[in-house]
Amino acid sequence: MRCFLPIGLQDFVYRRQPAVHGPGTRASLNSDQSHQLTHLFRTADGCFLVDGSTAALVRLDASSFAAWSDYLLGLSDDTVAQDPPGLTELRRSGLFRQTQYPAPTAAPTSLHSLCLNVAHLCNLACRYCFAGEGGYGDTAADIMAPAVARRAVDLLLESSAASRTVNIDFFGGEPLLAWDTVVDVVGYATQEARAKGGTVHFTLTTNGVGLTAAQARFAAEHMATIIVSLDGRPEVHDRMRVRRDGEGSYAAALAGAGLLQDALSAAGRRARKRGRMDGSVVLERPDRPIDSAPLWARGTFTRHNLDFWRDVEHLLALGFDQISLEPVSAPPSAPYSLQTADLPQIRESYSRIADLMRQGGLRFFHFELNQRQPACAVKRYSGCAAGAGYGCVAPGGELYPCHQFDGDAAFAQGNVLELASYPTAERLLGTGVGAKQACRQCWAQLFCGGGCHYASWRYGGGLLEPPPLYCMLTRTRLECALSLQGTPAGPAKGL
Repeated sequence: MRCFLPIGLQDFVYRRQPAVHGPGTRASLNSDQSHQLTHLFRTADGCFLVDGSTAALVRLDASSFAAWSDYLLGLSDDTVAQDPPGLTELRRSGLFRQTQYPAPTAAPTSLHSLCLNVAHLCNLACRYCFAGEGGYGDTAADIMAPAVARRAVDLLLESSAASRTVNIDFFGGEPLLAWDTVVDVVGYATQEARAKGGTVHFTLTTNGVGLTAAQARFAAEHMATIIVSLDGRPEVHDRMRVRRDGEGSYAAALAGAGLLQDALSAAGRRARKRGRMDGSVVLERPDRPIDSAPLWARGTFTRHNLDFWRDVEHLLALGFDQISLEPVSAPPSAPYSLQTADLPQIRESYSRIADLMRQGGLRFFHFELNQRQPACAVKRYSGCAAGAGYGCVAPGGELYPCHQFDGDAAFAQGNVLELASYPTAERLLGTGVGAKQACRQCWAQLFCGGGCHYASWRYGGGLLEPPPLYCMLTRTRLECALSLQGTPAGPAKGL
């Protein structure tokens, strides 16, 4: 994201003039496509302009906002209006250019991240589970054998020669049910990566149910990131995240999360003690991202809890300061599926979460926009890494572009036990924003990169047609996130 310094127009006062229709003194505005991705919005933080062709954010005062609003309205109906403040300066800075989409290229034949779906089993039967209550419809291998996992690790390391750091995510189902494989992989991958001069970031995604103190200690010592599934308030969690007998799982999940909090606290104390002894606190965990604490609480909100800001508030009160609440991904016919009519309430919840963030002490995953180090061009034009450096291995060794495609024969890429190298995900070639007509016309295109391939495939009109509701949710969330970035204390400056 590019942010612009003040350009001396703070005293500009816009006085709306009567509209004058006709060609005027400018070229036909309706034929000028350079502003088709310009977006204006207001939040509690103020007025903002986003240029979708560069992902630049500009803060506006109220008068400039009115001028820009009339100017953009004029572009759509050929009304001649006064040029808004900063137009020339911002053009010189590189805004409002025609988007040049990169030509589709072959998908990379290298990996940097691998999801090991170590268990096609789960001790819960969550009502909204995309994986058929954790089983993925699997009738063959339920638990990944260590030999399969080791071969997957070999493929990852062999296919990531140019990268010194790779990522392995233990997923399921519930990976605690394949704990022996998890432990084996951590030891094997750490040893093999070190021999090649590299590092492995391990991530564990767990529902926390049945977690033991020993498992929590192991996770605290070896995982760079731990994601525990908690939907928020007890009644919200227990409505959707149920056991096989239909009983809620909140108490058990919270107990497991508590063990993780305690183990991480103890591991931190040990690390600080070792650091005091040898002066190397910063180097204590080279496998852990330096700006991130390990533990995240991750939940799902549905139509049953459109006030999900209260669930964030609840998780904060429990001591979780890194939180992700995802919109449910479900067929429109599901009673808990989100609807267009829910957007005002969803916007209200995101606004309330932004208020919580302004108080400090909260990281909300979907508001994380790295404006100082924006995403590379490849990621901006194709935000989903599925099949482009990221892959998923099922318990029997079958390789897929991501964990959500696990079990879909149309996206199978072979078996790691037979593959000599990482194969291209042919079905996902040429699916960036440049190939999606809806994305090409959307101001948010460089923030979401075209969105989730699975969501388009499962609930949209195919890989090139994202679900409209998904897009509306993304834009709603982005406005709140961008307004936080553009507050006076933040990096974005104003006109």
